[in-house]
Amino acid sequence: MTLAAASFAMPSMAQQTVYLNKGEQKVETVDLGPDDYLSFGRPEGVREQAKAEITDVKTTKNSIKYTVTTKTQDQPYYHMVLSEAYMSLFVMQYMGGKDLSKMTDEELKSAFVTLMSTGYGEGAFGTKTYNVQDGVKNASGETQYVGGGLGYYLVTCDLVENDGKYSLGTQMKYQKITTPEPGESSATLDVEYKGLDADGHALFSVVPGQQIKTLHMVIGTSRSIDEFISLFGYEWLMFTQGSDFTADQWNELTDEDKGWNIESEDDYSFYVLGVDANGDWVKAEVENVHIKPVAANDCAEVDLTDYSCVDGSLNVTYNVKTKASKIDKASILVMKENDWDDALNEIVKNKNYENPYEAWPEEVAAAAEAKDVTADINADGKLDFSRNFTQKERGWYVVVLGVTDANGTTVTRAAFHTHIENAEWSILSRTYPKEAKAPLNGKVRQIK
Repeated sequence: MTLAAASFAMPSMAQQTVYLNKGEQKVETVDLGPDDYLSFGRPEGVREQAKAEITDVKTTKNSIKYTVTTKTQDQPYYHMVLSEAYMSLFVMQYMGGKDLSKMTDEELKSAFVTLMSTGYGEGAFGTKTYNVQDGVKNASGETQYVGGGLGYYLVTCDLVENDGKYSLGTQMKYQKITTPEPGESSATLDVEYKGLDADGHALFSVVPGQQIKTLHMVIGTSRSIDEFISLFGYEWLMFTQGSDFTADQWNELTDEDKGWNIESEDDYSFYVLGVDANGDWVKAEVENVHIKPVAANDCAEVDLTDYSCVDGSLNVTYNVKTKASKIDKASILVMKENDWDDALNEIVKNKNYENPYEAWPEEVAAAAEAKDVTADINADGKLDFSRNFTQKERGWYVVVLGVTDANGTTVTRAAFHTHIENAEWSILSRTYPKEAKAPLNGKVRQIK
């Protein structure tokens, strides 16, 4: 209730009458004696409203609906939804092996700041309601995935504007919620190993029933999958290590697009989780299949044999083998990971590519940051590269090496953080022979 300015009647006697009005309506009349006084304050137990906070949270087995309520309608803020499983692995990898369940409020907020600063979540103005639904795209066009029986963090933080730029404020708020447990779906899900394709990629037939809305797929050595499930459970395996698709996306892929990258001879397992429109689950897997990959093509082999970035000092070593007489062109570049992604998306848009990885060779060849290292590699089949970063340059970067010979192009991309101690590197290598398709990647990460 907003109180209007009090009206004071001042008769000749010592007594005073005070009228409390709400708008134009009189709600209270108080007679005050000579020793009486009025004071106004916040009622006990009623806290002051934050600049931005999460309210009215509602969950189902496959959705999370919440409102970010702001103190004023022009208040800017940042918000995000993070799975507990992802957060647990993140703090283990990037925050010195910490246990999420034992982290203090201050430590949790520090982790949230790190994730927000690297692009997780989105900004907005004023009170708004959001609905994160499994298999449905958000306002940015990204497909969201929500699982039943899983924990999630809802996080918001006010933003401060300075010269047209926004930075995180000091009022970070978060809630931990758990979605209802999923049931067992009656939908069908058929999975079968089909062998290797002509390029040496493992093929699995995955046929979801019509009720299936989203799919989560994981391939890895049987040993690594068993170890992961033992440590973290099946649910975390599927929702943190999997390749995620809507059923429609998966069904639109051709057989050539469904090859999985196999790095070495071993026993492999392939797990698939289907989620229906009600949020209920159906599971299928192919376990302990011995797979020996064949040479995919004659493109140059590029191995990132040594890599580190400690206190802003980047050092990488590559070994390059070619079946051609020489390397025709080799370029290396270092750029911010977000800038790399933006450049790829621009090429994809202009060239009508379907996937960003199709643009890797073009960006390596065209980027102003690229440095020609052809002579270095042709000299002894090896490249040592280093660069230093200041605290002002702190952040996530990629170092990308592109090598082209008579048989095609190989691009190796490694993402790293300049200053986070023990930050995990994400390394991917793709080859581009004539008329070849790039494989899917679904390897289970090794947990340090």
